[in-house]
Amino acid sequence: MRYRWLIENRISTRDFQELAVDRDKFLQLISYSGEIEGLIPEIKTQFIFIADGKKKTKYLEGKVGYGGHLVTAPHYVGLVSEVKPQHLQNASYQMEELLLKATELDLGSCWLSIEDGDKLKKHLDLNIDGELVALAAIGYPKLHKPYTPKSTSTRMALHEFVYFEKWGTKPITEDIEMRGLANILYHTRMAPSWKNQQPWKLIIDGEEIILVVGGEDVPEKNLLLDSGIMMLYLERIFNEAGFKVKWQLYDDDLKEDYEKYCIPDNYRIIGSLYI
Repeated sequence: MRYRWLIENRISTRDFQELAVDRDKFLQLISYSGEIEGLIPEIKTQFIFIADGKKKTKYLEGKVGYGGHLVTAPHYVGLVSEVKPQHLQNASYQMEELLLKATELDLGSCWLSIEDGDKLKKHLDLNIDGELVALAAIGYPKLHKPYTPKSTSTRMALHEFVYFEKWGTKPITEDIEMRGLANILYHTRMAPSWKNQQPWKLIIDGEEIILVVGGEDVPEKNLLLDSGIMMLYLERIFNEAGFKVKWQLYDDDLKEDYEKYCIPDNYRIIGSLYI
């Protein structure tokens, strides 16, 4: 897939046509889901496809939604994961990869918050071990009416989320451009996040890029899900640009790094890339 193009053109929508997705496209999504690898291969996961979304609405109401409201769509896709350390990051990394594939197929999608995963699994007859970690609506977006502004989300400027060597130190734009990082980091701003909070910060320390997430108003689960999405974007865009990178997940025992980088108490290190 052409990741930079897909990230730039990812169709995030909460208004879907009632039209079912073409069978061929739906089968392509299912087939592709079987090829997606996670950050941690040892964690067992399984995608769940709900073809008859309209019939499942009564089961979803009050248990999933966006901003407290159910997004009605012809189809939904979920991800059930084995519960292990860092399973939330792993799950969102995989789910967002599938949603980028949906974009490639000219489909829209929307991440949904799960309020009661156990009860939802029961109502959907999902007799699978593990936690229902993620759910997204999928379908054809409603056509945009002419002469009306598109709905857009404000994205942070680079200096608002990229730091140099320690927290709060803004990098020099020319240095980022000379290292070929400007375009890559620009595209990572497009990563979706819970209520568009964009809870991530990146600290550039030599050849290392450290991902940090946090803030006062984002629930812990959503922080970790958002971090997995950002990890996917960073890894894929760097790889596409010719940097062969892989995530090194952070060990919570290494507390000295918080002092070294002056990271606030309400933020946590997720992992780092070496470029």
